[in-house]
Amino acid sequence: MNDTQISPLDLKTVELCYNWPQREDFFNNFPNYAGLFTYRIRPEDIPDLKNYNIDNYCVVFESFEKYSQAVLPSISAGGFASIKGINRNHGALEDVFAFARNRADSQKVNKMRLCINCDPQDKNAFSSDEIDAFIERLFSAGTPDPERLSLCFQARRPACAIDFNRRLASRRPGVSKLMHIEPPEPLNEVENAVMFALKYGDPLLKSCSVAPEFAAEESGHGGGLYLSVLEILRSLEFSNIPGVFFISCPTCSRCRIDVISLAKKIYGRVRLIEKPLKIAVMGCEVNGPGEASHADVGVAGSLDTGVIFERGKIIRRVKAGEIEDALMAVISDYVK
Repeated sequence: MNDTQISPLDLKTVELCYNWPQREDFFNNFPNYAGLFTYRIRPEDIPDLKNYNIDNYCVVFESFEKYSQAVLPSISAGGFASIKGINRNHGALEDVFAFARNRADSQKVNKMRLCINCDPQDKNAFSSDEIDAFIERLFSAGTPDPERLSLCFQARRPACAIDFNRRLASRRPGVSKLMHIEPPEPLNEVENAVMFALKYGDPLLKSCSVAPEFAAEESGHGGGLYLSVLEILRSLEFSNIPGVFFISCPTCSRCRIDVISLAKKIYGRVRLIEKPLKIAVMGCEVNGPGEASHADVGVAGSLDTGVIFERGKIIRRVKAGEIEDALMAVISDYVK
């Protein structure tokens, strides 16, 4: 996408929900990568983490009131507490911070995150001036340790939140190391993708951690929410994202196969492959292999036949009814 990509991503900076559907499929099929992400969990989930070899996690308290009243769980070195929904009803930001920090220290919780409402359309949100003043006082004693504190400034519209974080990062050097990007309420898959693109496309915010939040109706889309996140990250061209980067043409008058049906069938068979692999399903052999020459392996249609190609070079011609299995045979050789 731009020069912030084509490099590996620290997967620990991407926070996934532990209780999304398809968790078992994700950990079973991506054993070398699933445990590298950070997971947002409920306090009662902590005992289960050892079953998945999860070291990095965030214990989420859905409100400041719940954090204030709860008995904080024992949190290991890789974990921290996140307090959501902080707004002006809870008092001045410096007072909220002092209370949260003291409570965390008293119960041996090393790191905490404050999720602060900065939405300009919400009358209970903190204003830019209030947040600026809080940041100035916070930094007056020196740059806070990102291993002890994380700050998440939230607004309903992802673009609004990104703009707010960008402005703050440009005015106060060092604050971006504390920043976390997370929507206050669920988004659809496109909105999550836009949020990721805006965040990773900005040099000031590329080192911030980020957490997608999906609406309930998205839970089964694309093979599961974990796979949706991987697809978003692969589209941003990071070099170390596991799984299949799937390519398909939009079809044209030269199309000789049912691209849409074939693509759906192939994707259904390869979506849980862990090895990074680019696969293409193209409509015609005239342009298909060349247009998808960056794919490791692909198929293109011809009259009553199909061609299998690798890196743009045709390696085999097969009958129309054999295309799917022929392509899968080549893919199997790649993932052995």
